[in-house]
Amino acid sequence: STPNNPIAPKELKELKRVYEQLCYFAEKAHAMERLSVIRETLAEYHRPLTSSMRQRDFFLSTTSSHHRRLSVSEQDQEKRMIALQDEKSELERKLSDVRSRPVQHIRPQDTAAQLRSLGKRASKREVQNMMWEVDEKLDGVIDWDEFHLNFERNIRDTSGLEPAK
Repeated sequence: STPNNPIAPKELKELKRVYEQLCYFAEKAHAMERLSVIRETLAEYHRPLTSSMRQRDFFLSTTSSHHRRLSVSEQDQEKRMIALQDEKSELERKLSDVRSRPVQHIRPQDTAAQLRSLGKRASKREVQNMMWEVDEKLDGVIDWDEFHLNFERNIRDTSGLEPAK
């Protein structure tokens, strides 16, 4: 960082990453949460069997009365995994669509959703006040230029008057 440009390239890159995460966060949050659960489930399904599980499965597969039930169970499990893979693909497509919108901005609901995800409850009025502090164009959303400008103001502020919450 220099006096003319108080933001170092690494800081700018991180600021852009944070901005992109906040854009449409309310829309992305549910999909990201569900994707996490699906990925965990799929990873569990593909995890190698322990030797005791293999022994149990071998015993069940060689016992004629259990053979049919095991096959149906395996088929059900396979159908469930295929359905989860399909849901995963759909959620990834949805997230990609949101991230690739030509106009990216942070809306009040995105700010509120991100605060909730961090464990901070904020009233509608508090969120509106936070947005107002940054929204130079007074269009109800925060674009990259406004976000960047607010960060620079806070970096350069020596009076302590810029909002820093």
